[in-house]
Amino acid sequence: MLRGFGRVKGEIPLTCLTRHCDDEGEPLGYRVATGATLLCNSHQQEVLSRLPKKFRYKEAKQTYGKSDQPTTDFLNKCLGLGLIRKLEGKNGYEKLEVVE
Repeated sequence: MLRGFGRVKGEIPLTCLTRHCDDEGEPLGYRVATGATLLCNSHQQEVLSRLPKKFRYKEAKQTYGKSDQPTTDFLNKCLGLGLIRKLEGKNGYEKLEVVE
């Protein structure tokens, strides 16, 4: 798990990493782990599946059924896991196709 704070950009959302090894098992580096199962929370997995392909914060909040901060935390978690991306301006979010 990787999380941080960037001086200019602010919070770096939680990102799950997996170790990438060569054929002989020697470590080569890390890759970003993706997939809805990394949410490790059945309620969050269900919410993500119920959201449309493109959605706004208000829709995510209504679907998640929680207040502002938990919804923001959920969206940041999804961003960090590579499940969604933020669209330009105030156009909301888009779910990404993830191969699990």
